[in-house]
Amino acid sequence: MRSWVNAKTSPASSDIREISSNSPTPSGLGWSRGSNHARPHRRRTLATNRSQRRFLGSLISVIELDGTRFTQDSVLGLTDFSHILVLYHFHLVPAERVLSGANHRRGNPDWPRVGIFAQRKKDRPNKVGVSVCALIEVAGLNLKVKALDAIDGTPVLDIKPHVREFEPDPARVRQPQWMTELMRAYFS
Repeated sequence: MRSWVNAKTSPASSDIREISSNSPTPSGLGWSRGSNHARPHRRRTLATNRSQRRFLGSLISVIELDGTRFTQDSVLGLTDFSHILVLYHFHLVPAERVLSGANHRRGNPDWPRVGIFAQRKKDRPNKVGVSVCALIEVAGLNLKVKALDAIDGTPVLDIKPHVREFEPDPARVRQPQWMTELMRAYFS
């Protein structure tokens, strides 16, 4: 199967290794690609180590819409939004790693065991991830975004504008302390 979008990511560190992937992906918009590794429509990706997560908040990515399926009309009006919601497929997660029960996040026994639906782990039953990204630029069918929490080569399934009215009242949002600890330096 083929995706519809190609997102290019540029890691802030050079401590990366290149991986090839021939696994099928759900029908979507295209692929994710590093801006320093522009090879249109090749199924290659970059895997980053855990220490690179701190760079995700400043990571700039480019999502390339497949020009054989979309015209510039598909992004008409998108520049009126500051942020977009990006849905993507964790295509490199092997079936045996998928979690359907509970575990200690990041293997930390100080944090409670929680079920897969109480965490944002990539080893999800449907292998679908989501990020809210700042939309920096729309250039033709290329969307430059900030803070796409996906690796280079990740198939993008859908893109939607982020709408303020869909956000919950921040004063009413609650989360456990372990999640606050886990996320404290995630994007810094």
